[in-house]
Amino acid sequence: MLSAAEAGPLDTSSRARVEVLRGISASAWGDIDEAALLLLSAAKRLYSVDVTLARDIHLSAMGPAVDCLNPRAAVSLDEVAKEARAAPPPPGPERPQDLLLDGLEAFTTDGPAAAAPILRRALQVFRRARLAPNEAIRWAGFQCAAAALLWDLESNAASAESQVHAARSLRRAQSVAPSTEYARAHQGLERRSCCRRDADRRGGVAC
Repeated sequence: MLSAAEAGPLDTSSRARVEVLRGISASAWGDIDEAALLLLSAAKRLYSVDVTLARDIHLSAMGPAVDCLNPRAAVSLDEVAKEARAAPPPPGPERPQDLLLDGLEAFTTDGPAAAAPILRRALQVFRRARLAPNEAIRWAGFQCAAAALLWDLESNAASAESQVHAARSLRRAQSVAPSTEYARAHQGLERRSCCRRDADRRGGVAC
């Protein structure tokens, strides 16, 4: 499906989204070198279109770049951090994931002393933020990484616990939705059955 999409005419945003999907797929299959390369490429494409989304994807590229220990990898953590430093600033209100990106970039390029206040601020803003469960899960690993870099065991445990609560919320939502649909379908069949019984009694047409 992605190959078919790539074969057609794509604008910058669409091509970046294809790269994101390929990057996620590569990461899921364990090809973290390819994942980092694709996610970074997508982020760079999107900076001219949607800075907020581009920064989110850029932060996502940090994950596989950290995991990739191959010195001959297509893209290194240093390169991802360098591109983050050159990227446009966030256009809107302060978001915790923007602070995470800036903090991890600072840690990689300038060292822990420069990164510590940014990472602490990121964790503070995350604790106050009201994120949807899927967003909480998306950034929980990065929060744990920031807390580990700060040797902040309390924040590390809080981030892990937040991820567990978010996963449970998603699981409940996924289990409730099918049950709700089943109940609605059952009610519909029951109404139809009642209509048929009434019609049979009257000798008429079912409703």
